[in-house]
Amino acid sequence: MNRIKHTLFLLLAVLCAAMAWAQPYRINRQRLCIEGVTFVKKASVTSQNYLFMEDFSIAAGETKTIPVYLTSSMPIWMFQADVVLPDGLTATDIDFSPAFNGTTAASQYSVESGMVDGNFRILTMNTTKTKSIPAGTRQHLFNITIKAASWLTSQSLTATINGFEFIEAGTGNDETYEGGSTSCTVTVIGSQATGITLNHSELSTYVGEQTTLTATITPSSASQTVAWASSKTSVATVNQNGVVTAVGEGTAVITATTTDGSNLTATCIVTVSRRQATSISVSPTSATLSVGGTQQLTATVLPSGVSQNVTWTSSNTAIATVSSTGLVTAKAVGTATIRATTTDGSNLSATCAVTVTTVKATSISLNYSEANLEMQSTL
Repeated sequence: MNRIKHTLFLLLAVLCAAMAWAQPYRINRQRLCIEGVTFVKKASVTSQNYLFMEDFSIAAGETKTIPVYLTSSMPIWMFQADVVLPDGLTATDIDFSPAFNGTTAASQYSVESGMVDGNFRILTMNTTKTKSIPAGTRQHLFNITIKAASWLTSQSLTATINGFEFIEAGTGNDETYEGGSTSCTVTVIGSQATGITLNHSELSTYVGEQTTLTATITPSSASQTVAWASSKTSVATVNQNGVVTAVGEGTAVITATTTDGSNLTATCIVTVSRRQATSISVSPTSATLSVGGTQQLTATVLPSGVSQNVTWTSSNTAIATVSSTGLVTAKAVGTATIRATTTDGSNLSATCAVTVTTVKATSISLNYSEANLEMQSTL
């Protein structure tokens, strides 16, 4: 009896060992991972084994099949990897129909895929170890279907394949490795513009002022980038942010042009003038001077920012004169009106009343304070 028990125990042990060797790993379809293995990162292996996609282009709203290639320095019978796509691109399916080693993954390999932590994970393994992906360069291993959101605009994005982990085939000891990560450039072709408008079709402004024009392009999925230009930069300039600067008096046309190839335009007519004065005052408003005296007058023109230039005139230059800077000089007894007039075309003026008087004595003195004289003598 003991011999029978011992024999049964040995048979059970051998069976368990055989089952463990036959299938020590399995795909967990709920968690989308391969259980029973710990992958090892080795620098020499990482640089020689990787999955990759070539640079590709895709239009907004388009669904496209993209080939995925394998470069490997050793045969592989199991691997897993994550395809990391930028916002707006979504992996919807994989296709393992490309043939390798005389067969296809669909017929000889267990293949699973799905979203894990925002990435599209791919798992495949030949559970019997009877088939493997041979070593080689640039093998077309499978296709991935990618859909671009309709709201994407023209731009360059980056797609990555990382988390490439595999088991080498044919070694008998199930060597595990971490492969390399790769990336490719995705050129998104956004919808072309069908219309463009500006927030101003006409604009009146003054020299020195700035106004921002805003271009709106439809549909919203089209590139919103425009090129700005002015028909007359001596009147108004515009930078590539749409900021218009009034330079000189006159009229200029500002044009915004789409840059996505549709070449649509929108314009704004800019009329530039110089801001005129609204008021002027002179200080002081009156002055009394003696002949030969002077008085400095000051003119203030409002609002601030307009020209402060004025012309000075006297109503009676025989009585009082005024210089170009507002300095009044009394010439003779009498009255005169000094006037300051704006020169910006507004023709506003303000005055100062000037009265000129004779010079009044303020003191008197004699050359002698006392003297002694004899009869009929003089000093």
